Amino acid sequence: MAMYFYVSRSLDGGLRTHFCHDESQSSLARNVVKRVVGSTVPVLNGEALSTRILVDHSIVESFVMGGRLTATSRVYPTEAIYEAAGVYVFNNATGSTVIVDKLVVHEMHSTPMQLDLFARD
Repeated sequence: MAMYFYVSRSLDGGLRTHFCHDESQSSLARNVVKRVVGSTVPVLNGEALSTRILVDHSIVESFVMGGRLTATSRVYPTEAIYEAAGVYVFNNATGSTVIVDKLVVHEMHSTPMQLDLFARD
């Protein structure tokens, strides 16, 4: 699944920042809905664009600008699972430079849970 942002110029000449979740290439499975969703997100003068992206098996959550914009996607990977899973960061801009000030990756570990919903004392 791709998550991306782009900047466009509005009719009044100002800049608008857009953030999107693109599920169209998220799975080889044919029987799942694959959407492209997104919106504009306010980035005020002097602010740097910030995103926090959480990936947990089939759930991808994005928080942009501290939660001014959020997006959640359910994806169904068929090949990029377990050790084959990965995160890629790239700049696809033309005529622009994108500077990443900070990139932090944490591996999430599973917590063993044992639920006995029918336990009786």
